[in-house]
Amino acid sequence: MVLASLSGILFTVAFSVKPLWWVSFAALFPLLLSLDRARTWRAAAVRMSLFSIVFSFGMGYWVFHALVGHYQLPAGTAVSFFILALVLPVWLMHLTIALFYRFLNNRTPVFYALVVPCLWVLGDYVKGMIPLLVPWGDIGYALVDWGAYFQMADLGGVYLVSFLVVMFNSLLVCLMECRPQTNDLFRRRPMKGRAGTAVLILLVLILLVPLCYGSVRRYRMPVLSLAGEKTPAVIAQGNFSHKDRWGGLGFYQRLKTYIELSGDPSDMGKAGVIVWPETVLNHPEALTGPFFADLARILGKENLLIAGGLKRDSQSQGVYNSVYVIEDGQLKRYDKHILLPYSERGPAVGPLFRFYNAPDRFIPGTTPACLSTSHGRVGLSVCFEILYPGYVRLSVKQGAEFLVNVSNDAWFGDSAMPRAHLRAARARAVETGRWLLRASNSGISAVIAPNGSLTAGSDLFRTQRISGSFTRLTTTTVYTRWGEWLFFFCLAVPAISLLRAGVRR
Repeated sequence: MVLASLSGILFTVAFSVKPLWWVSFAALFPLLLSLDRARTWRAAAVRMSLFSIVFSFGMGYWVFHALVGHYQLPAGTAVSFFILALVLPVWLMHLTIALFYRFLNNRTPVFYALVVPCLWVLGDYVKGMIPLLVPWGDIGYALVDWGAYFQMADLGGVYLVSFLVVMFNSLLVCLMECRPQTNDLFRRRPMKGRAGTAVLILLVLILLVPLCYGSVRRYRMPVLSLAGEKTPAVIAQGNFSHKDRWGGLGFYQRLKTYIELSGDPSDMGKAGVIVWPETVLNHPEALTGPFFADLARILGKENLLIAGGLKRDSQSQGVYNSVYVIEDGQLKRYDKHILLPYSERGPAVGPLFRFYNAPDRFIPGTTPACLSTSHGRVGLSVCFEILYPGYVRLSVKQGAEFLVNVSNDAWFGDSAMPRAHLRAARARAVETGRWLLRASNSGISAVIAPNGSLTAGSDLFRTQRISGSFTRLTTTTVYTRWGEWLFFFCLAVPAISLLRAGVRR
């Protein structure tokens, strides 16, 4: 039980504010070792349950800040919601993994090298498929800060990185548990002979092969970017509190701040892209044709403004969480497709999550995520949509030449989550091979290169103007072209193992 709890702690440490990516290569080892040594199904379930609870609290503590600090819920209500909406579903997923782990475990190198990482990554995929879950906490995201290693995400997404990290942890257990069939008195003696050597070689390859691939790609991507024409970009980070944004009548005062942060159009040297965060234009009644015309004139008719805002549906009177794309003579809009569970949609939406004048329910959008502009085709996403690799990939497959994500991370507080959200954006840039402009109300805003590095960035909870440039790209990564091929592999391997286990029994 101590080992399982230790894994939960190590997993959380890998995602701490300061990058500790290297911890991920040992984070799951104690858990998997404890599952291997569990003598009964019940023991395995208890150990995985302990890990799941520590994992949920360690990775999701920022939810309390949102519920109590942002939505001003009583502590008891916040705890109850946290357990029912987050701990319980994650526990059920982890428990399922533990049961399959025990049933399929034949203590062979193949089980540790393939079956275990497949089971774990399938759990990551499931989080992105169930409507009331959010795909956060995939162990592969910890490796974003090891830039050279993470470049392989352009082959199979963050899931491929998670697969190799889990495989590494699992093979460490294999060295401890896969023993030759001898009468050796030392039952826990590490594997020896050719099999042990093969596992050691595989462990080294898991580290070296991605590093070699990543080193080449990190060199290649800047070369591709230099070959294209650079477009200036400005990101305005207003850093307004929730009360300022939703509690008063200061819409035009906030708008003035964003216009000032965007600067004089002549400062950009030539036509560029200006990005404002999520729901800056949050007064739907004011968003008329003349309003947008004046905004385009003030910011420069040749410049492109991409700004988060609201759009009220004339028929249902419902509200879309939108992104407005504004340039001279043209106005386009993207409506958020994937709404945040319990906050923007779901059974708890309503009085529980009402906050000042903010809408307590949104309508899911149907507009295309890739829009054509005078500065190229842009792939758009709002806030948590950046956590869905397949969704962002789809916009690039539709022709997006650069990406924009508008967000508001203020409700996370000064926790690890704003950094985790930024890591997800960096991961999407690597997976798709595109520049990504990220504008967040309170940070972290950034200009992200196709290799995941930050060429410009902001601090948390500061009013800032971030200036940079990007290049429109049309190259296609393996992940963009082939999508979730790893999902089918991870589905096939346990299925085959399940059939073999059934035949043996």
